[in-house]
Amino acid sequence: MIGAAALLPLFLAQQPAPVLIAFPEPLATAAVPVVQRLLGEVAAVLAVDPVSLATRTEPAVIVGVAELTLQRLQQADRLRPVQLAAELPPRCRGPGGAFVLPFAVRYVLVHRPALLATPAVPATWDALALEPLLHDRLGLCDPSIDPAPWLAAMAQRVRDGDGERAGQALWTTLDARAGSYPRSHQAALAGVAEGRLLAALLPRAVLRSGAGATPAVELAEAELADGVFALAGIAVLGDASPAAAERLATPAAVTELTRALGLEPVAPLLDRPSLARVDLARAESWLQLFETSVRSRGRSAESVADWLDVVFGLVFLIFVVFAWLWLRRNERHDAIA
Repeated sequence: MIGAAALLPLFLAQQPAPVLIAFPEPLATAAVPVVQRLLGEVAAVLAVDPVSLATRTEPAVIVGVAELTLQRLQQADRLRPVQLAAELPPRCRGPGGAFVLPFAVRYVLVHRPALLATPAVPATWDALALEPLLHDRLGLCDPSIDPAPWLAAMAQRVRDGDGERAGQALWTTLDARAGSYPRSHQAALAGVAEGRLLAALLPRAVLRSGAGATPAVELAEAELADGVFALAGIAVLGDASPAAAERLATPAAVTELTRALGLEPVAPLLDRPSLARVDLARAESWLQLFETSVRSRGRSAESVADWLDVVFGLVFLIFVVFAWLWLRRNERHDAIA
């Protein structure tokens, strides 16, 4: 008789690999029933933290994964090359067929019109970084949580011919304006809804999901010039069967997911400059630059500048007082004479 312990590996080997949904929350949770309906009962469907994929060793089909994460997994030779969604253009396909990118995520500046009037809503990266009303009240997720807006800002500077130094300067100013970073998109949205933040740069689909928002509070959205977009995709992790990935990458399945989650199809947006591909090596070097030369330095520099303003103000005040006393003394001296 074969023992249960001996049968367990055989049983596990016959189980289909799970489908892991890694869209930003709350989109991942919302996607679970949609994917279950598309696949039937062939596999377990779970919403996961995208960060967990970096250390996952078990096979899985992964959906809604950010392009940068997919590039990292491919570089680590952890993706199974499969030919998915042949109708997608080259920009939406990973090298060697390692992944496809059928989902476009549009970012918008979320704000409360009652607290931030429309004329004050920034329309460019420079305006966003320099708007004094947003001091300590701008929501930008940490690059370790969502690097897409940060990379978009740097890439725009490079495309415009200003170079990486100008991008670093922009990042430093944004760092100073934000002060601290929300740990999730939901936390940033809640901060705007509760009035702790005046604005936050978030995926539009997160805003329209309503997660973290207060029902009685009116929230509005505005786009930065040229728009801010990111791509998310589908891939096969390890030696998992590609069957579920193949079904989810069909045009019909992609259309159903984009509609259900408030995402957008990629094809109509491919001419947007912000969707130009940033190669992994350059993106990693930029993020390393953020860690070594930007994080918290903008706030530190602004704090020093604030203290210098106070010091110079006090010195000027002391000078005015001494000048006044000197004049008064001379006036008394002249009167006596």
